[in-house]
Amino acid sequence: MKKLLLIIAALVLTGTLAFAAEKQDEVHVANLTELIYAMRSNRVIIIDLDIEFGEGLDQLHNFNPRRLPQQSRYEKEKLSSVTDKCYIDQNTDGPELLLAGFTNLTIKGSGDGYRRLLRIRPRYAYVFNFINCSDIRIEGLVMGHTDEGYCEGGVLSFEDCKNITIDNCDLYGCGTEGIGCHQTTNLKMSNSLIRDCSYQIMALRECHDFSFDRCFFFRNREFSLLDIFSSGNIKFTDCMITHNEGTLCNFQDDEDIVFERCNIMHKLDSMGNFYDAKYKDCIQSDAYGVK
Repeated sequence: MKKLLLIIAALVLTGTLAFAAEKQDEVHVANLTELIYAMRSNRVIIIDLDIEFGEGLDQLHNFNPRRLPQQSRYEKEKLSSVTDKCYIDQNTDGPELLLAGFTNLTIKGSGDGYRRLLRIRPRYAYVFNFINCSDIRIEGLVMGHTDEGYCEGGVLSFEDCKNITIDNCDLYGCGTEGIGCHQTTNLKMSNSLIRDCSYQIMALRECHDFSFDRCFFFRNREFSLLDIFSSGNIKFTDCMITHNEGTLCNFQDDEDIVFERCNIMHKLDSMGNFYDAKYKDCIQSDAYGVK
């Protein structure tokens, strides 16, 4: 038995029994139809041209033989066991794309010198709404709306997801918020912007193990900008937060929210409960707070 255990240990060390993520294939897309039908787990989708969502989703649903099924994002119990499925959710003023049960999926711009644009026309829809997904990477994209909406309809939404990476992206308003997350773990956002959102920078509910590195949050408004409930281990490192309007922090029932080496320029009387968080080597000033 001892000899067998030594052999197994040797195989693991040499990589013979190492478990790696399944290899991703690569697909290039240049329009909305190609993007939708390219969605699949274990895939890298490279976007070669700017794409606008909106009426195109309705046309794809109504006139294409491969109709996308309809499903409300609020009936998440029906989506909890779904794998590799795209749905249409009819929102107040247009369709929203739901992505359910995907794993090991990368969506990225073509990387030819600038970020590719994904712009959505319905005001109350998210650009991407991920449900029960894991190991998702979004890279090199500009994402936002053509017109401003209210109450709902941010840029990126993650429900019951894990292992999310957002890098080199520009999330602009409107959306109501740049990122909306519920019961999601291990999200890493780096070298990215959240700007010009109409309600807040982010809304996190029951989320854990999030990191924001070298991110720039500016010109957002107008309510609680960092709105975080029942979450833990949320860290902001080397971030710039400036030219925003509203209460900066609304933390409730949270643990281990940390700001490190951040430059925070916000009206001092609108910081909310920022001082309930941990902070280290931060620069704080109200020099650029919106009046």
